[in-house]
Amino acid sequence: MKSRLRARLTAVKRPIIAGNSAAALEEIERFSLSIAAQDMTLTERKKIAAALAELSLLAEASDRGMRRAMERIVRITDLAHNFDVYDESGKMTRSSICDSTSRRY
Repeated sequence: MKSRLRARLTAVKRPIIAGNSAAALEEIERFSLSIAAQDMTLTERKKIAAALAELSLLAEASDRGMRRAMERIVRITDLAHNFDVYDESGKMTRSSICDSTSRRY
């Protein structure tokens, strides 16, 4: 595979790993434009297909990791709503860590 295409693939991997989907889409668009502009042998096409399959796996893993992180944040927020706190006079009050009005999806 040509070094320019290899550099484009590396440029696509960085935002995927960082979880920056907008930047990843921009780099994928640049990569696809650079592929379309080149004549390639069957061997080069196979190498690119393998690299794209690897990118797909990486993107899926990044997506799963991001979803798990979001689920954990929701669980932590839900748990924080359930904390009961006693004030100085011994009176039980609700925790103000997360206000119920802040939950907008």
